[in-house]
Amino acid sequence: MGLNGALKLVKLSRSTWYDQFKLKPDKYRQIKRDLRQTVIDNAPYGYRRVHSELTDQDDGYGHQVSQDKVRLLMKDMAIQVANRPSKPKPGPVQRIINEAGDEINLVTKLEEKRPVRIGEVGVTDFTKIVYDNGTKKVQLMTVLDYRGRVVLGWEAADHKDTQLALRVWRKTKYNLSRLKLSVKKFIIHSDQDSVLTGLVWVRQVLVDDEALVSYSTNGCHGNTRMESWHSRFKGENKGLLADCKTLEEVRRKIKRQVSYYNYRRRHSALKNKAPMKYIKIRLNLLV
Repeated sequence: MGLNGALKLVKLSRSTWYDQFKLKPDKYRQIKRDLRQTVIDNAPYGYRRVHSELTDQDDGYGHQVSQDKVRLLMKDMAIQVANRPSKPKPGPVQRIINEAGDEINLVTKLEEKRPVRIGEVGVTDFTKIVYDNGTKKVQLMTVLDYRGRVVLGWEAADHKDTQLALRVWRKTKYNLSRLKLSVKKFIIHSDQDSVLTGLVWVRQVLVDDEALVSYSTNGCHGNTRMESWHSRFKGENKGLLADCKTLEEVRRKIKRQVSYYNYRRRHSALKNKAPMKYIKIRLNLLV
């Protein structure tokens, strides 16, 4: 029959037939290249984060492509997304927390009986502070007296770890002793952060210093006093900290602002007195 006869039979022109064999420009060629590089650089990314990397105008590739198209391209290119790592098994402290349930929140149990006293409970957590106009970050950990709202200890570092937590705890113990308050049976309450459920932290607080550990069973909602303090502190000092260029400069300004908060800033819940003055009055110490 030949080609002409076959094309006539299926009602297809010669130009259309030969057009199928022409190399057509791939409008997604650069997107595919950048997509492949994104997956190489960021192996755990799924298609949503790959899409963000491809389309972000500030620190991505700046392409205009839909999320569905990215998913199809990844499928066509046989790009396999790495499986998410399995959730690590809970450590010994975390297992105890899980088994204890609501009983692990000693603050709630205490408040069911009577009001918390000054020097009886300290709440703590980590929070991230950005500086150098948002290009750098530092982790701040604070221990706040639950009743008197005074900052008993704080420290800042490039990242949160057990050493940072222990430095804050040493400062907390020192300031409790200055206020003639006992570390023994002092309750330190926090979220279930991996640092604060670690064996080293718990052994130091619970065994070596004979204090008590307490944990929120519903995340930040069970540690609202600390969350509120961090939020207010960062909000009031955002511009001041954002201008810092180095970690040491951040630490100096945090130190100054914590001192202002403890000794000068009036607190409506403390009869409009600064936390340190309120505590000293209540404890019959020299103001």
